[in-house]
Amino acid sequence: HSKELVRTAQRLGARWIRLSFPKKPTWQPYRELAKYAKQRNVQLLVENGGWIGSDSDAIPRIVKEVGVNIAPGPDTGNWKDDVRWEGLKKAFPGAVTCDFKVFELDAQKKHQRYDIRRCFEIAWKAGFRGPWAIEHWNDDLQQYAKDTGYLRDQLVAWMKQKG
Repeated sequence: HSKELVRTAQRLGARWIRLSFPKKPTWQPYRELAKYAKQRNVQLLVENGGWIGSDSDAIPRIVKEVGVNIAPGPDTGNWKDDVRWEGLKKAFPGAVTCDFKVFELDAQKKHQRYDIRRCFEIAWKAGFRGPWAIEHWNDDLQQYAKDTGYLRDQLVAWMKQKG
């Protein structure tokens, strides 16, 4: 099943496939899958979904255990609030993509759930330069387009400030 996902990703020209990891995996099948995927120019990703979002050490531990052809793909919104900042600091080294998850913005374009600028700063300090996959939604499609454009413009401005 997993090898078929890799072959499908290869046919589609996808650079990555994201896997789910059980809390106590048997590592050898993941190592073999990573090697198989590498032969097909597809890299495995680990994101902080499910149980991983409550364990700031999980992403680097999984990357280390698999050992080859796997990289972090942190999601700013999937962390539990009490581990978000530490989790991002530990996940961004070596990250190849980031889901820049932004929930609702208020009338002043402020994100109430957590500090999205701080997420950017942690990523930048770790050497991450993108790609940033903006994840945002709004039932009002016009507002969705405006908010997503605003978020894109914020990321561009922050990157320009960094030089």
